[in-house]
Amino acid sequence: MPTRYAQHFMTDQKVIGEICDYAKVDGDDVVLEIGAGTGNLTSELVKRAKLVYGIERDQELTCILNNKLLKKKFNQKIKIIHGDALKVPFPRFNKAVSNIPYSISRKITLKLLKHKFDLSVLVYQKEFAEKLIAAPKTREYRAISVIVQCCAEVEILKELSPAVFSPRPRVKSAITRITPKSRITDEFIEFVYSLFSHRNKKIKGVGKRPFELNPGEFLKLYH
Repeated sequence: MPTRYAQHFMTDQKVIGEICDYAKVDGDDVVLEIGAGTGNLTSELVKRAKLVYGIERDQELTCILNNKLLKKKFNQKIKIIHGDALKVPFPRFNKAVSNIPYSISRKITLKLLKHKFDLSVLVYQKEFAEKLIAAPKTREYRAISVIVQCCAEVEILKELSPAVFSPRPRVKSAITRITPKSRITDEFIEFVYSLFSHRNKKIKGVGKRPFELNPGEFLKLYH
């Protein structure tokens, strides 16, 4: 099945239920799902939420979603958006619950954090999830670590085996919860990335290299 972003579809119903439980999805929630795929996670979200927006860029998968979900009794609770999640405007939502195509994890995370919402539970490649929680002076500590930690609380909730996906990825995955504290701006993103473009160069007037600064110190420098 052709997918531009090399998505691995969640097939384990127990894990799908756990993801929804971690997000505490209930009848008051408007949920955004990025990369709805074949609708396995979508189907469970629709049972629990008030409304689900499922974004899917692949035309064939969009047809599958429409046939699978819109003909069921929950059809008033699902809206399928055919388009590229990096390009289409996000609708209003209060929770994001997704098995994100790993190749767009960074860009989608940054786009999400420009919006107002209560929490997200996202499945990432484990290596990327570890960058989100990385501490200063570690190899994993990157610009994305700083940006996300400046505006949100991040937790890795559970590591996932490749066996819960089809096709199986060659990497480990992790369920990750992000709880926003504030929204980020393009200006702050550019500021952090510009400093990390010279990762080993000491910052003038600070005497530290970018990877030695904690997120709070980045905020002070920015302001």
